[in-house]
Amino acid sequence: MLCTLLSVQWLFAQNSSGRGNVINHKPKSSGISLGSPSIVVLPNGDYLVSHSIEKRDEGDGHRTAVFKSIDKGLTWYFVTRMGNQRWANVFFHEAALYKLGADRAFGNMAIRKALN
Repeated sequence: MLCTLLSVQWLFAQNSSGRGNVINHKPKSSGISLGSPSIVVLPNGDYLVSHSIEKRDEGDGHRTAVFKSIDKGLTWYFVTRMGNQRWANVFFHEAALYKLGADRAFGNMAIRKALN
């Protein structure tokens, strides 16, 4: 499973057949860019993907979107959106999910922990 950004508008998950499944898309006309894709396989086999969302006219208002797949990437559903985090990666360590990135462009390091 690969997580790839094509241009800055499409986030795909490539399945074993080599075809991609769209996880998220924003049209160029929206002024929203998707970036910093990250993927983790959870211990139960579910996939979790996150990516940053940046809207050009919102200054430093960067957010992160999180999506989940329970069928090995065939379908995806939206889980949550988090504010004030960008350039982040997700990883699983000792029974907890973490997200590590910056709180703003060239800002402080921010780490979040989820237990559920």
